[in-house]
Amino acid sequence: MDDYYRGITWMQQQREQYGKEYNFDQPEAINIPRLQEHLSMLKQGESIQKPIYCMKSSEPIGTETIHPARLIIME
Repeated sequence: MDDYYRGITWMQQQREQYGKEYNFDQPEAINIPRLQEHLSMLKQGESIQKPIYCMKSSEPIGTETIHPARLIIME
């Protein structure tokens, strides 16, 4: 799930636009709708472009193709 973090830029935008303060421990810091969409696509036999999250920069830095499989392990 770490790859679905929205990133520090998103948190700063939320603070500037809406006055909301988020941190990485809050569920809102993770793009759960995208994660749900990707899991659904994999279950339907479709490939996805999974985000790649960089812990050093606290930002998504790209994507990688994940192909569907009979078994999906998520941690």
